[in-house]
Amino acid sequence: MLSGKKRKIAVSALLVALLAAAIIAYFLSPPAGGDVKSAKARRALDRFHKVKRGDLVLGVSLSGTVNAQKKYKIAYKVPFNTKLIYVVDENAHVKEGEVLAKFETEGLEQKIEDLKLDLENKRKSLAIASKERDVLVSTNKATVAAAENRLVDAEEAFNKYVRYDGPRQKDNLELAVDNEEQKLKEMESNYQKELEAFNDTIFSSEADMNTAKLKLEGLAKAVKGQKVALHNATLNLKIFKRYTYPDTVTSLENRLDETKLNLEQVRISTRSKLRQHDDDIYRQKLNIKKVEKDLARYSGYLPMMTINSSVDGIVMYGDPDRRWGRVDVKVGMDAKRNKVFLTIPDLSQLIVNFDLPEQYRQRVSIGDKALVSPESTPNLKIQAVVSKIEALPVNQIGWDPYSPKIYKSILEVTGNHKGLVSGMSVRIETIHSVLKNRLTIPVEAVFERNGQYLVYVKTKTKYKEVPIDIGASNDNFVEITAGLSEGDVVYLFRPFKSSGSGGK
Repeated sequence: MLSGKKRKIAVSALLVALLAAAIIAYFLSPPAGGDVKSAKARRALDRFHKVKRGDLVLGVSLSGTVNAQKKYKIAYKVPFNTKLIYVVDENAHVKEGEVLAKFETEGLEQKIEDLKLDLENKRKSLAIASKERDVLVSTNKATVAAAENRLVDAEEAFNKYVRYDGPRQKDNLELAVDNEEQKLKEMESNYQKELEAFNDTIFSSEADMNTAKLKLEGLAKAVKGQKVALHNATLNLKIFKRYTYPDTVTSLENRLDETKLNLEQVRISTRSKLRQHDDDIYRQKLNIKKVEKDLARYSGYLPMMTINSSVDGIVMYGDPDRRWGRVDVKVGMDAKRNKVFLTIPDLSQLIVNFDLPEQYRQRVSIGDKALVSPESTPNLKIQAVVSKIEALPVNQIGWDPYSPKIYKSILEVTGNHKGLVSGMSVRIETIHSVLKNRLTIPVEAVFERNGQYLVYVKTKTKYKEVPIDIGASNDNFVEITAGLSEGDVVYLFRPFKSSGSGGK
């Protein structure tokens, strides 16, 4: 008994052998309705061509891709990192307003809530700052008023001393000097009288004379004491004029200057504090406006997290106009801002994008007609017109400077065709011009030797080598201008020439 694994291997080998046998039998068996000889004859006919006249279509055969002239491209527009949580199936038919995609909103909603909380806190801080400003204005007024009062007191004290107290003290001191001088004059006068009287008197006794002497001596001491009093009064007046008055005036003047400076400093300080507070309030208001703006912006993003179709149509994944870096659209993918991930082509206006090789540039012109055949249905021929050929060529592979040069080109499809859809690969046959009634043969029949074109013409015995002149050509046929006649049969290959054969 074979094990299950070995049994599976044996069955697979048997199936492969049967399939190979069927393929060999197909290619070796004669066609239905004929014998082996007729089958060989039919295959031999494929190796020859009978020369005949006909129309030669000049153009080139190329490949292209069907595209919509107008496309509705859908991209994620929100500058917020998130993920795709729903997307409509590719090739789905959608109606206008139908949901095409949805994106995760949890992070965005959390951001909005954070902004709301931040806005509320900033508004509360602004309200507190406004109340603090009112208090600061009141405090500043009181501080300035106190400094102004000190200045008023200093000005009053200065003016009072200069105008009243100082002059009054000077007057009192001068009056004191005058009084002391008057007293001294009176005392000196009394002393002089007493001295004259003492000198003129004849005392009756020595005791009377001694008494008179004591009195005269007392008057002399009084005069001497009065002179000291006068000197002191004069000295006080001098000290007042030279020191007391100037020093007092300077002191009061300094105090006045200090209070003026203090008032200016207080005013500057209070204005500075108020300005700083106002600047802080201004910054808070700016921050509030910024948060309000951010809140409005992020709130406006919420509806954009669901994308609805703006038209009826068929959905394609990615951007058909991008040759490189197309998006792999699937649920869970990271959303990239402005990256097209869905496209709804307008199938009523189709074009064909194709690359025109540099060597074919002179064979294709704007306005040339063309036939478009889908790769899936090559028998379908759809008319089109070359509408655009870029002025400058580019490298076929953008990053490779040595790759072939091509011209980016466009065909406009004539009419509407259900057989064409955006993204389909097609074959293109451009028609630059049509040469009427020309003698043509397949390009496979033409050979070249030493700069001379030649063909091999079938004869009754074998073949002969015939030089020819050629004219215009397309990818399949070439015009013969000399060397062949209508009805000649040419080889589509270079026939084997045995030694001594009469090929010529």
